[in-house]
Amino acid sequence: MVPVTRRTKRDAVLQAVRLYGSRLKYASMALRGDKEIVLVAVKEYGSALEHASTLLRADKEVVLEAVKQNGAALQYASDRLQADEEVVLEAVKQNGAALEFASDSLQADRNMVLEAVKQYGPALQHASDSLRGEKGVVLAAVWQGGSVLEYASDKLRSDKEVVLAAVKQHGASLKYASDSLREDREVVLQAVKQDGSALQYASSDFQADRETVLAAVKQYGTALKYATDALRDSKEVVLEAVKEYGPAVTLASDRLLDDKDVMLEAMKHHGYLVKFAGDLLCADKDVMLEAVKHCGHFFELASDSLRGNKEVVLEAVQLSCSALWFASEELRSNIEVVQAAMKKDGAALRHAARELRINKDLLLLAVRLKWKNCQARDLVARIPQETRPGFMATHLGLHGFPDRDELEAILKHADFSKACDSAVAIQGEDAPIISIRLSGTQNPGQFECQAVLMSGANFTCHPEADSQSGQDYPTVEDLAKLLLKKLPLHTEIKNVRRVFINFMVGDDGDACSVTPWEWNRPLTDFLSAVQEAA
Repeated sequence: MVPVTRRTKRDAVLQAVRLYGSRLKYASMALRGDKEIVLVAVKEYGSALEHASTLLRADKEVVLEAVKQNGAALQYASDRLQADEEVVLEAVKQNGAALEFASDSLQADRNMVLEAVKQYGPALQHASDSLRGEKGVVLAAVWQGGSVLEYASDKLRSDKEVVLAAVKQHGASLKYASDSLREDREVVLQAVKQDGSALQYASSDFQADRETVLAAVKQYGTALKYATDALRDSKEVVLEAVKEYGPAVTLASDRLLDDKDVMLEAMKHHGYLVKFAGDLLCADKDVMLEAVKHCGHFFELASDSLRGNKEVVLEAVQLSCSALWFASEELRSNIEVVQAAMKKDGAALRHAARELRINKDLLLLAVRLKWKNCQARDLVARIPQETRPGFMATHLGLHGFPDRDELEAILKHADFSKACDSAVAIQGEDAPIISIRLSGTQNPGQFECQAVLMSGANFTCHPEADSQSGQDYPTVEDLAKLLLKKLPLHTEIKNVRRVFINFMVGDDGDACSVTPWEWNRPLTDFLSAVQEAA
C-alpha cells in the first residue's frame, strides 16, 4: 500500500479531522471548503470553524454544529449568522460568554441575554445598557456570580435587593455597591459573613464597628488589617481573628503581642509566631514550651532564665531534642538533661557539651537508641566490625566536631562491639557493597570520584592525571586506584559482593550514561584491577 503523503488527499483529511477536528487547519484551501469534511471537523472541535472557508462560515448548518460543540465558535461565523436568533441561542446555551460575539440587536434581546446570563453570569457585561439596567436580568446574573454586580447599571447598584443577592454570592462584590449601601448594616454584615475581606469596602464607620469586625475576622482572620487601631487592640476581636488564622496576630497591636492568651492561641498551629512575641512572653514557660512543640530551634528565643532552668529544659528536650542545643552551657553538661534529650533521639548527643559528647557510656547509649530499628540493624550488619566506629560517628551526627578521632577511638573500645551486637543481628560473612559515583566534565582527568564502602567512609577525589586509556571516561583500573587511595582495603577484596558505577557527566550538568563496555565489565575484572593496583 502506498502511504499518503499529501494533505490534499480527501480521505486522509477526513480521517484526520474525525479524530482531531483542529487538524482542519492543515488541509488545503480546497478541502477547507468541503462541507462534509468541515462538518466532521466542527462536530469534533467547534473552533475548527475558524479554518473553514468563508462560504462555509456563512453556512447555517455548519455553524450550528460548531456552536453546539463550542458556543465561542460563534466568533468565526459570518456577520449574518451572528445576527441569527437560532444560531446565537444555541451558542449562548452552550457558553453564555458567546453573547460577546452576537450582533448588537441580539445583545439587546431580553430573552437572549437572560439565556446567556443564566449559563454564565459575567455575560451581563456584553448586554446592552438598557438590559444591564433591567432588574430581572441583573438578578439572574448575580445569582450565577455576585461579582457581576460590577456590570449592572448605577441604579441597580443602589438597589438593596440586587446588592444583597450579590453579596450573598460573593461578599467582595460590596466593592461595586453604591456608597449608600456600603453604609447599610444589613448589606455590610451579609457581605463580611460571606467573605471577611469585604470589610475593606465597607464605610469607615463599619471598620470601627465591633459587631461587623467580629463577623469579618471570624470568617477571615486577616480581615483584622482593615479594622481600626482601636479594634486591633481589642483582645476579644484579636482572639477571634487568630482562632481563624494564627498569623493574624501579626496585625494586632504591640500590646497584644505581649498577651499570653492571644499568643498561645495563635501558636497552636503556627509555632513560629513566637518570633513576634515580646520579651515578657519569651520569659514565659508555657509560651516557650508551646513553641518547642513545633520546633526545638524556637527555644533559641527563650530568655536566659528559661534556658538555664532545668525543669523547663527537661520538658523542652522531651518535646524536641534539638532544644538541647539552646540550653545553657551548664545544662548541656548535665547528664540527666542530655539523657532525657537522647530518649527522644539518640543523635541528640551532638547538642551536648564536649565532655559529654566523648563520654563512652553516652556514646554507647546513643548507638543503642539510634540503631534499634530493623532497617538500622540490617545496615550495620553489613559493616566490617573494624570500621563500624567511623560509620557510627558519621551517622550519629558527630562528624562535624574537631574531636572526631577521639570519638572513633572511644567507639573502638571493647564495649562498643557488645553494644553493636545487642543492637544488630550480625549476618555471618555478609560482605559490603562498593558504590562509585563519578561526576565532572567530558574532559578526561577532570572527573570527581566518590566511593562509598558500606562502612560509612565517604570521600571525593580527583584523578592526578588523564585516563591512561585516553578515553572520555576513567577505566576500571583508574577507578580501582582512586578507590585504594582513600580506602586502604577496609575489607578483604574477595568479600566484595557488588560494585555499582554511575557517571554524571557534562558541562551543563546533564547525566550521561556510562559506556556499555565499562558498565558490563564483570566484577572479577574490577577485583583483579584492585588487587593489581594494590
